[in-house]
Amino acid sequence: MGKKLLIDNCGACHNLPSGNSTGVAPSFLAIKQSYKSTSLEQFQEDMIQFISQPSKESSKMKQAVKEYGLMPKMGFNESDIRSIADYLYNTDLENFESKENDSMPEKVTINALEERKQLALKTKSILGKNLTKAIKEYGPEGAISFCNEKALFLTDSMARELHAKIKRVTNKPRNSQNQATEREILILNSLELAENAGGVLKQFEGKKIGYFKIETNEMCLKCHGDFTENISKKTAEKISQLYPKDQAIGYKSNELRGMWMIELLGK
Repeated sequence: MGKKLLIDNCGACHNLPSGNSTGVAPSFLAIKQSYKSTSLEQFQEDMIQFISQPSKESSKMKQAVKEYGLMPKMGFNESDIRSIADYLYNTDLENFESKENDSMPEKVTINALEERKQLALKTKSILGKNLTKAIKEYGPEGAISFCNEKALFLTDSMARELHAKIKRVTNKPRNSQNQATEREILILNSLELAENAGGVLKQFEGKKIGYFKIETNEMCLKCHGDFTENISKKTAEKISQLYPKDQAIGYKSNELRGMWMIELLGK
């Protein structure tokens, strides 16, 4: 289970030793070498702490953060992070190419909500990879251009690949196409409740739709934070140019900014 979670949800940005460097995030081997401690339990706790709330302070890879930027908050639950960490800790990644030719484990049966959440995480991973690359190459203003030109295209491409309808909505959109309806705003607000932290599943007209948080982190604030504290003048000018009716500013870290909507076609 840990191997599948790692490859499906992390492999877009982090490469295994047998693969080419992605150029947007450190390799799994580098992560293991930086985080591995004397026990599996401590390794898992360190990974949970950083992945749940990515920050420079909680990272043990300060140089990687400087080189690649801070990873976006992905929304993994603690159980999944433990499974991923368990696999990383117990796998000989240095000899991965010669030892890991085994077949993938049998498919694990998961519930409808978790099934949709995995698709949200896969899509978020691809968007996060490309967004991080844009920031690395062109700065925050490059990220604004990327979102304007590519984000909806990539989301639609992932929807076709995953045989799903995938959409991001918010009550404070930058792009008007992401404006939530009144019903969606009620669902968005419900994600603030502790019992809905992992998402909610709703059924409308026979269609089961999963809804999952999009939260801000430090990286997000470069484009969605405060104009006086977080957003540079150059980035502000680009936002004004491309999104004259922008509402998606004024956020702080770890705030709910929107949600994913995932509907599996034919289910």
